[in-house]
Amino acid sequence: HTGPATPIWFDRTSKLALKTELWQNKNEDITGVMLYVCEGIETSIVLNGKIMSSFSFDAGNFAHMTVNPQGPECTCGNQGCWELFSGFQYFLEDYPDKSPDEKVYDTFLRFKDDCLNKKDTALHFLDRYIYWFTMGLENIIAGLYLPEILIGGYASELWELMAEKVTASLNIRFKQYDPWHRKVRAIDHDVQTILDGAALLAMSYVIHVDLYRELFVDSYQELQHITKAEN
Repeated sequence: HTGPATPIWFDRTSKLALKTELWQNKNEDITGVMLYVCEGIETSIVLNGKIMSSFSFDAGNFAHMTVNPQGPECTCGNQGCWELFSGFQYFLEDYPDKSPDEKVYDTFLRFKDDCLNKKDTALHFLDRYIYWFTMGLENIIAGLYLPEILIGGYASELWELMAEKVTASLNIRFKQYDPWHRKVRAIDHDVQTILDGAALLAMSYVIHVDLYRELFVDSYQELQHITKAEN
């Protein structure tokens, strides 16, 4: 190929989801952290509507902080990383009846259904998951003290089952901050959220997207509605 090079932009999933959230809800002044959980876990920080970035793409990512010093070795070389206990690829490795070729999301859906059907094994796994998930979240809150926590990815699909116990644990851990005022909420989880974020990432390098938000947001949401209806 001898023509002009085609530019390629990429970023972490948590940032793409955060871009979509900021765009759709016009949250220009939001300050908080996004926890995006799928096979692994990622976090990204937003300050006054601006997503923290760095040359390594890893700014604001706490996936590899240690939550269990006696835990297994992570691919990063660390011991007991949060990702090993809160990313579903690792957490569901020993879930009952999991076949070697079963996809992570398929195992997750079985786990979710079992939780909704109140199966004892699944509820035991859920309690264990909440313990490790909340431990990492507490570390982030203690270190950053940000006012808003966004939950995305697979964890958002479980949030109704997790919210009460996670919130209770946070209230106990941070009872000295009275009242505990952080807003913790789940965002929609679907592939479209990430695709929209990827489109916004590319657009941000070509035009000043924020300048056109008010003009385009209604058309953007209508296009989303049409796309989902066609699928």
